[in-house]
Amino acid sequence: MRAGIRLSVGLLLAAAATARADTVELANGNLIEGTIVSQSASEVVVDIGYGTMSLRRTEIAKILRTPKERRKGEEREFSRRRFESGRQVPLGAEELDHLMRGALAQREKAFDAKSKRAELEAEIQMSTSSARIEEAGKEARSAGAEIGRYFDAYRRLQEYLKGAGAALAAAGRKGPDRGYYAWVDEKCRQMRRDLVEDTVKSEDQGGGAVVVTAVVNGRALRMLVDTSAELTTLYGGAAAAFGVEAKDELGTVLTVVAYEHKVEGKRVRLSSVKVGASEAAGTEAVIVPLDGQPPFDGLLGMSFLSRFVFHVDPKGGKLVLERLK
Repeated sequence: MRAGIRLSVGLLLAAAATARADTVELANGNLIEGTIVSQSASEVVVDIGYGTMSLRRTEIAKILRTPKERRKGEEREFSRRRFESGRQVPLGAEELDHLMRGALAQREKAFDAKSKRAELEAEIQMSTSSARIEEAGKEARSAGAEIGRYFDAYRRLQEYLKGAGAALAAAGRKGPDRGYYAWVDEKCRQMRRDLVEDTVKSEDQGGGAVVVTAVVNGRALRMLVDTSAELTTLYGGAAAAFGVEAKDELGTVLTVVAYEHKVEGKRVRLSSVKVGASEAAGTEAVIVPLDGQPPFDGLLGMSFLSRFVFHVDPKGGKLVLERLK
């Protein structure tokens, strides 16, 4: 009776196992699939994924061993799945595992958010309703924030691996848990490939402001990076000068220019805004008249910047734009 209960539980667990290297056929016809971890004259011990089973030799009809190379591949896959599920975490690696799992979970959300944002941006370009355009814009920015949270989670993981967890990881890669650390390294490389980083140097080096060249509808303009500006702002001239047609106009809007001076501008949708290698189509902007000759052609505002995970570094004189590949 004891053996029968043990076998029933073992078979149930074996059915749920994700990788099986060997097959043990019992005298009663049942099959046990797993990895044989030890054998003696009296018993065979099989790892079935959620524990081990000890089988008496008298219970076994025959054993079918997997070829060596296939066994290694299946064992690697088996271990990988155990690592990913959290069922196997080396002693001392609890914080690393927590950070890794958080980054992987956020990665999945980020790619969903990327797809959602693409749908919203397409809707914004096609919509004629200013209310819907504004609503979809907020949803798109929310999706962008989700992508930003993934990048933040990845950076926290990297900071740990380069700092407090560096010695642990170095030792782990050489020890009995090296399979786990190989999995960590593989996932980190995969996440690193997700991130595309574009660093654009400011043309106003040392001035405290970040001024970059932006190609707007094919025309190169000097733009001051301004995170307080909701819309990218173009100074002076007519809409036609920027390649904006009547169909691109979205009405008028009251906006702030130099010295908190409010002016009414023409709200438009630009075909393309490109800074460095980073490009956004359908960016909203406002074209405003401006007296005098300003030192730049406009403001690079959040309607462009929010399409990316960005960092403005006035001291370093650069704008960093990141996106999900």
